Amino acid sequence: MLTTLESDFYSALNRAVEPAVRAGWGSPGIVPAGLIVLETKGRRTGEWHRTPLLASAIGTSLLVSTVRGRRSHWVKNLSHNAEARYWCWGQLRSARATVFAPDRETPDLQALSPLFGPLWLSLDCLSRDLGCAFALLTPKEIVTV
Repeated sequence: MLTTLESDFYSALNRAVEPAVRAGWGSPGIVPAGLIVLETKGRRTGEWHRTPLLASAIGTSLLVSTVRGRRSHWVKNLSHNAEARYWCWGQLRSARATVFAPDRETPDLQALSPLFGPLWLSLDCLSRDLGCAFALLTPKEIVTV
């Protein structure tokens, strides 16, 4: 019952804020943290799903997280398929995601943004001790829609 209530709450919240965030409202920029809309391919359907998330800029990459850990569908989807897209400043960008979750192996940190290294220990503790999940989105290109 609680999981359904939680899921219904986040679904309603996402539907309410997603259009404004996709249009660019609150995007990270001058301030390094802001809102984006993350698009992931469904692990069962293969269809794109949109989720508004708080993101922090780390160099040219974005870090997104959830305290819901593996219960978040976007984490499950990115764990299955690392190809993602996100809306920032009204533009759709393609990206490659690296997922950090309690039940996942430590990724190759050398391949990630050099600015990410110092954050790794803190994020690893949050992930393993509290069950939080994170994804580092490395942008590839602007997508024409």
